Amino acid sequence: RVHLGMLATLLDENGLHSPIVVENVSKDGLLIQSERRLAIRQRYSLVSIYEEPVPVEVVWSRGRFAGAIFKDEVPVLK
Repeated sequence: RVHLGMLATLLDENGLHSPIVVENVSKDGLLIQSERRLAIRQRYSLVSIYEEPVPVEVVWSRGRFAGAIFKDEVPVLK
């Protein structure tokens, strides 16, 4: 697990952008903080420092925090 505090955006299937903070990331998923409550089982594209958007799915949500899993292989940070 790597602690980041990185600003990013979640893009949903309707094109809605939600600013988030990626608190930490592991090989399987990430902990995010959002002003907007995120729905469980909702899929998003994580737009950040990666070369391309990364598909993620929210698996839990509590208040401003949510946990998500990566739906595809994650590019390695350079």
